[in-house]
Amino acid sequence: MDGIPPKPVKGARPIGFWIPEDMSRSPDGRMLLAQWSGECESQTAYFVSIADGKVRGIFGASDSTGHGWTKDGRARVRLDYSIFAKNRVRVRAGMYDVDPLTLKRTLEKRVPQRPHC
Repeated sequence: MDGIPPKPVKGARPIGFWIPEDMSRSPDGRMLLAQWSGECESQTAYFVSIADGKVRGIFGASDSTGHGWTKDGRARVRLDYSIFAKNRVRVRAGMYDVDPLTLKRTLEKRVPQRPHC
């Protein structure tokens, strides 16, 4: 697999898999909040369109986990560690509500970082 979202590379062995029991359907039934288990068993949350199967990353390749949906149709996603750019925090570790169409993130609660590989 290569890229974000992961795509098969001809002749390559997959480095990860979708976790079926960690997928949840949006309240309007149009989107899945899906979990990918990659290298070092790190988890990454993605949106998957039910209509066309298009996969969209929420925080890129960062460790994140889906925690269901809000009543107004936003996904609850935990980012396990802060994302840095140019030695500055770009996105803090925390629990976010994420709009599946715009990817707008609203920090609901800061959380301590989890260790990662």
